[in-house]
Amino acid sequence: MQDFELYAVAVLFVTTLWLIIHTVRYYRGKRRLLKRMKRFAKEGDGEAGFFVAEEYRKGDVIKKNCPQARFWYHKAALDGNEEAKERLDMLNKKERGC
Repeated sequence: MQDFELYAVAVLFVTTLWLIIHTVRYYRGKRRLLKRMKRFAKEGDGEAGFFVAEEYRKGDVIKKNCPQARFWYHKAALDGNEEAKERLDMLNKKERGC
């Protein structure tokens, strides 16, 4: 019985370690993607601007920041993204929050 408990603890340890490593890789990859998309958005890509705005609005990978989300929605709308125009109109109707 002691061997079973030892194996169970070892499996739990390895599984936990695997989950931690893959979670860190996921968030690093998302941050890297966000950095690239910001660069493309600054160059005038409306889709990239919308992506950046969504990330700021959701706050999953980076800290939630409503003024930044509005800025990027506005920039994406100026670059021709229709979804960004709709989302910006929706946010402008709200007084606070995003």
